[in-house]
Parts: sequence; C-alpha cells; structure tokens
Amino acid sequence: MTRVAQVIFYLTGVLFVIAPIACFAECEVLDPDQGSVFITFEKTAPVKLDGKDRLVDGVILQLHNNSNCSIIITTGTAGNFYKPLPPNPTPMQVIKREIDWVLPDGALVPFVQYKYQTRRGIGRSVGGDMFFGFELMGGRHLKFEVPFIHLDPSFIHRVDVDFDYVWETTAKRGKQGNVTNTAAFWVGSLPEALKREIRKAL
Repeated sequence: MTRVAQVIFYLTGVLFVIAPIACFAECEVLDPDQGSVFITFEKTAPVKLDGKDRLVDGVILQLHNNSNCSIIITTGTAGNFYKPLPPNPTPMQVIKREIDWVLPDGALVPFVQYKYQTRRGIGRSVGGDMFFGFELMGGRHLKFEVPFIHLDPSFIHRVDVDFDYVWETTAKRGKQGNVTNTAAFWVGSLPEALKREIRKAL
C-alpha cells in the first residue's frame, strides 16, 4: 500500500458521519466488539492548548485503528517525527531533515485536529489553514491531548476526530463534498470522579 504524506487543505461542504463498525472496501475489523476506529480515555495530564504557552489541565485520549487498513490523521504541526539523521550529517541534511509520516505505535501526537462540543458551542482544537496528514497503520494507536475546557461532562457532548483511509485519498482527489469518517468520544463516558473535577474547573 502506498504511504501518503501530504499537507491537507480542508474544503467546505463536507458531510461528517460516525465511523461505522464495518470498514470500507477490502478493510477488515480486527476486534469485532469495537468500531473500525475508536477512542478511549487513558489518564489526566497537563496538556498543550493551541495558542497558549503554558500547559493546562486536561486528559490523554487514545485513538485506535481497529482495522487492517492505514488511516490518515490530521495535525497542526509536523515537526515531532523526524527521521534519524545519518552519521556525520551535512548542514543541508540537518536543515532539510525529513519527516517520518508513518506514526509509531502508541505515539503521543501533538495538536491532533478534532472537533469538540460543549454547552458554549462547537469548536476545533487547532486553528489556521494548513494541516498535516500522518499515517496510522492498521492495528496501531496514537495518543492525543484534550484540555478540560474542550470537555463538557454530559452524555450529549463529544470529541470527534476525522480521518480518511489511505485508499480513499486517491479517490477523493479533485472532488468536493465527500463523506469524511469520524471517530467519536462521548465525554459522558469519563469516570464520575473526573467529570466532577472537570465541572469544578469550568
């Protein structure tokens, strides 16, 4: 399968849907008791917030690719996953150091782009108009940060991470209005003690 590394520019008029239990095309689900891509809670931690220099209270979530197909996850930065430099690198090799666009299993990925819903409305985790697509291979997972202010501890609010299957990216080139896959995390599923802590922080 061709590995895709590309800068993604989002188009308007995109229809968002929840990722179904079954994968598309030739993809197969690895654990039939879970969705093809799903999100779980890991722990609380100080986390980064777009536009802020200091860390804030938040949680670490895990996004699991529960299929045998690679997917593309969008981030607001690409500088954390450089390929190793050769021995005695030249100045040019240091300046033009290549990025490894395939994420290692279990990596903490900064500034993953997600949508969040709270009583104040709907927002996005990362601003700007330039984003970077990283490949998460089948059976792997990544970790990402969500600050408390993006969490509303009720069952009707959620965090959504959009993704594409690698095989879909070729089919979508030059087209608008395509369906985008979404993995949802329902904030109401957090532990009760943590939801009380979030309410106090808000």
